[in-house]
Amino acid sequence: MTEIKCFKLDEIIAYLNKEKTDKADKLRFQREGFRCLGAGERGMGGLSRTAKFIPESIHILLAPLACMRHCDFDLKLNGYTQGVYSLFLSEKEIVSGSVADVLWKCIQELLEKLNPQPKVITITVTCIDGLIHSDYTAIRKRLMKQYGIRFGVVEMFPILADNKIKHTDLFPEMVYSLIQADPHQPKKKIVNLLGHVEIVDPNTDFYQVLQKAGYEVREIRQCKTLDEFDEMGEACLNIVLSAFHLRAAKMMEKKYHVPYFFWNESMDPDTIRHNYEELERRLHCTLETDGFYQAAKKKAEKVKKIAGEKTFAIGQRLDYIPVKAACELTAIGLNVKYVFTDQIQRSDMEYYIWLQQHSPRTHVYLAPDISMRKFISQPEPVDVLINGSMMLMKNVKELMTIELPEEPYDFQTFLQVMEKFEEQLLQKHPRESEQDKEETDPAGSIFARAWKPYPEEV
Repeated sequence: MTEIKCFKLDEIIAYLNKEKTDKADKLRFQREGFRCLGAGERGMGGLSRTAKFIPESIHILLAPLACMRHCDFDLKLNGYTQGVYSLFLSEKEIVSGSVADVLWKCIQELLEKLNPQPKVITITVTCIDGLIHSDYTAIRKRLMKQYGIRFGVVEMFPILADNKIKHTDLFPEMVYSLIQADPHQPKKKIVNLLGHVEIVDPNTDFYQVLQKAGYEVREIRQCKTLDEFDEMGEACLNIVLSAFHLRAAKMMEKKYHVPYFFWNESMDPDTIRHNYEELERRLHCTLETDGFYQAAKKKAEKVKKIAGEKTFAIGQRLDYIPVKAACELTAIGLNVKYVFTDQIQRSDMEYYIWLQQHSPRTHVYLAPDISMRKFISQPEPVDVLINGSMMLMKNVKELMTIELPEEPYDFQTFLQVMEKFEEQLLQKHPRESEQDKEETDPAGSIFARAWKPYPEEV
């Protein structure tokens, strides 16, 4: 059986420091197989959902039936049905190159029936479209000329997963490129929030301190009209929470003259405080955050005390970087024994270096690799698994699991994460989440998803 791909931190740093890697390095440090185990995929419906956030819009999923399992079914099972339409392409339509013609006919039929008509139409296309290169330029021009409707294309191309520019970078750029704003007009006291996965809470300290300083916080799902969406192009600053939205922010800086600041989401109160200090410099104002900071530090100390000598393993998920999470949890005093990561990449170098300096015994597993079959039968013991796959850990005795929400970006979202830690760590017996139960069910599949409802209107 293939040797488990488990690495010490100094091994990873030495590998990432190499200017050129040879075949042996690639075989050792890159996964064998495509996210074989424990990848924790959310489903590609996330791409289409972001396009649907545009107010007064409809969304059309345009793909062969086999591709729809990644988008159509994800959307509908999660409750997104209003204003979402599916167009299943036949083999003949794909081979004959008539996809754009079929789509235009479908759009015309929809517009005859819809009242009121949408002001924006977006579509999701899949890998097959990346190969045949359908040209939607004519549709974009026709819609604007005949109906005054904006048009955008979401490219769901997982074939680009290992590229420098991924489809997860491209689709937010498309969404925000549909804004219509004059870059030369004076900017308003609006601060945009880009890249939050879950619905934001407008009552946390981020909103409170900025509103007190005279600024409005604008997030795409809070826009009820297309005019409000367009106002995001008149903002004075973009706060970028996710690396997936950096490309969109750079586009907005160039197209609408809206500068951006990459806000480092973190489970470390000191990093959050540093973010606020940088924001004060950008906005030339004072933000009253000290009380929130002290409450966050107090809660972190409490969680550290409750955790005691427990050891932690960090799983991988799409909306945060596992080794970064390991650094942050180490910083607040938790004993991170090992980390599962999807891939070992140079962009994470700063986290590996910090972890080596502060927790040199922590090690890293390349979790999607086929070698993890051996780990499943002979797992490394640990007390607590955070956001990981129970398929990998099913043979660890008395394992406690903690499913954390999205990484916090302000002090009150940090408190919510710490309260989740506190609640789970105080349980007298290990407790599995519903997702864990699904995955450990011998009759189930490691690819099964535990669906949860999402609101139709967001």
